Amino acid sequence: MTTADKILFIMRHNGWTKDVCADEIGVHVTQLNRWLRGVIPSEKNMNTIDSLYIQLVFKPKRPKYIPRKREKIVIEYPYYSHQRQLWEK
Repeated sequence: MTTADKILFIMRHNGWTKDVCADEIGVHVTQLNRWLRGVIPSEKNMNTIDSLYIQLVFKPKRPKYIPRKREKIVIEYPYYSHQRQLWEK
């Protein structure tokens, strides 16, 4: 995976713009644009990009909700058109 691919993955996964991503890495936006075009970053910046990428890739994913045994699960959302809302009663 190239540096540009890693940067794009980081930006898409976090919902960052180029400005925010450049601030997180600690560089100017023009430098970030150079990296996206294929210029190789310095060792320090490459380590920063790699650490951000590794944090996202190997981030442990927690389930949103684990029901207890024999517990009733009530799904509030998504709303289906045949269901009544609280204000419709």
